[in-house]
Amino acid sequence: MTKISLFERRPKTILALIITVGLLLTVALTETLLYFFYPMVISTAGFVQTENGGKYGWGYDPNQLVRTEDPDTGEKYLDRVNSHGWRDRARTFDNPNNAFRIAVIGDSNTFGFIVPAESIYTRVLEDMLRSEGFNAEVLNISYPGWGTHQVYEALQRDAARYSPDLVVYAYSGNDMGESINYKTPGKTGRRVPFYYALDDANQLIRHDVPDFQREFTATTRKHIISKSQILSRLWLIRGSMRANAQPRHVMNSRKFYQVHQCAAPSASENFVADLAKYVDQAITAEDVRALSQKHGLDSETEKKVLQITENRHFNGGVSVQNYLFGGGYRDFERLGLLFAFVSAANDFSKSIGAKFAVLSNMDAGRLEWERYWCMADDTELRRNEPMRANRDLEAYARRINYGYVKNVRKIVRARNDPHPNIEGNRAIAENLFLYLMENHQDDLKAH
Repeated sequence: MTKISLFERRPKTILALIITVGLLLTVALTETLLYFFYPMVISTAGFVQTENGGKYGWGYDPNQLVRTEDPDTGEKYLDRVNSHGWRDRARTFDNPNNAFRIAVIGDSNTFGFIVPAESIYTRVLEDMLRSEGFNAEVLNISYPGWGTHQVYEALQRDAARYSPDLVVYAYSGNDMGESINYKTPGKTGRRVPFYYALDDANQLIRHDVPDFQREFTATTRKHIISKSQILSRLWLIRGSMRANAQPRHVMNSRKFYQVHQCAAPSASENFVADLAKYVDQAITAEDVRALSQKHGLDSETEKKVLQITENRHFNGGVSVQNYLFGGGYRDFERLGLLFAFVSAANDFSKSIGAKFAVLSNMDAGRLEWERYWCMADDTELRRNEPMRANRDLEAYARRINYGYVKNVRKIVRARNDPHPNIEGNRAIAENLFLYLMENHQDDLKAH
């Protein structure tokens, strides 16, 4: 009697099994090859479920991959954080070479949100100092989206472990708002494990955010996708397709206000009236050009209208308040927190034997970028607004005795993003270098 093979008895089952195993092996092999030879990551700011994420709300595990992108050229950069999870060169907690250590703590501007790792201003500054013969290290402790509360926490929990000689807080204009995000409903309010508030004696009191554990332990779609090289690529392709499907130009009441203030003064009332018909309606570049031709706009005005209506992530339009007066810097709760954090950071730095200084990215370059996108009125009042925090921080520096880094060089931004580009990072490094030469040259020479 002829023995019937398993394949003959169950051909469909065996074929399905062979195909399934083959597909699984192909996926596994593809994942392995991509991971080791062509790695990709979906986040620039890091992840919640990481070592540093558990401490600060989001961040990276040691040696994890970082992906950044130049918003003007589309060029993408890949590098890895160091063994402590920071986008910095390899560091050790001890200081075997007795280098003068500068710990810079900040947010996305310090992280280098749109530049390659070698162009981040902390690295540029370290190279500048070494080229001048100084034995110095410039440590970068930062993540995009950090508020002053996370900067202050990182100073105590991580920067202090390196025994810095100088601590620099890199202030950004949105730090104050991010320090009170815990009040925001939903994911934004629970994405940080802690917050600080002032008590009746104006002392900083740390509070836990109980709902953070819900965020930290959640199995999210992003968390799952980030573990797969194949899914990460599909996610990025999906994002690119969604971005390409968005209209290139949009018009709403706020953008119309921008056009009216920034571009339309040289245009006729009839052009403005016709353009108003497109508020909250679809509009294309061809529509704008047709209106421009109909009403005899000059090329510069047409170009400005086209620019304002570009559908950019940062430009959904601007309010009258913001355009005329700025972003509400004089919010007293935020101001009180800012200066309480600065004072506490100054005191803590001194307690570990370090000096303290503040660097601000609010400068003429920021206002120039806002004016380019018609987000700020061209008046003396509005021109002074970005500098108000700087003047207050500098005055406070004299009052409680910490250093203040002046922006001698203009910090240049990308066209399509408010972050400093490569040139802007170079300017920040030069500003810090000038400050160090004026205030810490003897300290540097001692090392």
